[in-house]
Amino acid sequence: MKIGKKDIPVFCALSFFEPFLYFIFETYSLEYTSASIVSIIIATIPVFTALLSKYHFKEQFSTFNMLGVFVSLIGIAIMLLPDFTDNLSGFKGVLLAFLAVFSAVGYGYYLRKLSPNYHPVIIITYQNMIAAVLFLPVFIMFGFKNGFPALVDLTSTFNLINILVLAIFCSSLAFIFLVKGIQKLGLGKSMIFCNLIPVITVIISFFLLDEIFTIAKISGIAIVIVGIFIVQKK
Repeated sequence: MKIGKKDIPVFCALSFFEPFLYFIFETYSLEYTSASIVSIIIATIPVFTALLSKYHFKEQFSTFNMLGVFVSLIGIAIMLLPDFTDNLSGFKGVLLAFLAVFSAVGYGYYLRKLSPNYHPVIIITYQNMIAAVLFLPVFIMFGFKNGFPALVDLTSTFNLINILVLAIFCSSLAFIFLVKGIQKLGLGKSMIFCNLIPVITVIISFFLLDEIFTIAKISGIAIVIVGIFIVQKK
């Protein structure tokens, strides 16, 4: 399916904000501060997108729904609080993480504009193609910095499986489902589900990496889920 000429700049802006800017800012933020601090900052994305959906796109988003956004944010803070207090440092990393947040909000803005007019698969296909072009100069700049291409060894089954999982599930299906969610629920009520990411990460880490389930993590998970239910309530 072809896209309209008037929508080409919108698609370019969409891909520029995410995945291009978002992943650059988020990845570099982890070099300067802890993952727990970055996770809490990233969890503010639904707060800003809820404000955007309510006041710019005039979506049905009540004060009660907004309360749910903050409840879920509190749940994530409780879940990650022990790590947060142990690693409270890195102003540069905090700044980069907030730049990632605003990149995600910009992405949500353009995604909301495109979602009524195109099938999710079309949007994500063009998004990833444009993003590949944007990332290519960055890859050339840093990948050949030491005189050789920084390529992943694709002869390794482990590496190949992980790359395919990232490409199929994280970079394609997750975004397709997000677009479908925005079409059905609106921007604000869809983005709140992003706060389930640290919840699911903690649960998977418990089963696969033998991480300990603390009272703080259990309480935080419960509060996040309650917050999401509040956001969805009409």
